[in-house]
Amino acid sequence: MNRPANGRLEAARQLDISISLPLRNKVALTNLLQQLYDPASPEYHHYLTTEEFTRRFGPSAEDY
Repeated sequence: MNRPANGRLEAARQLDISISLPLRNKVALTNLLQQLYDPASPEYHHYLTTEEFTRRFGPSAEDY
C-alpha cells in the first residue's frame, strides 16, 4: 500500500533505500566494452582495475 509522506518514520521501523549515481563517458564505456570482447581489438581482454574504471567512468565530484 502506498501512502503519502506524512511525518517521521516510527523509531522501531527500518527504512531501506538505494541510491545510484550516474556513470560518466557512456559512449566511451560502450566503445571500450565492444573492444574488450573483440578478438581483433588491441584492447581484447585488457580489463580495467576498479581504480581505472572509477577514474574514467565513475561519478564526478559534482555528482556526489
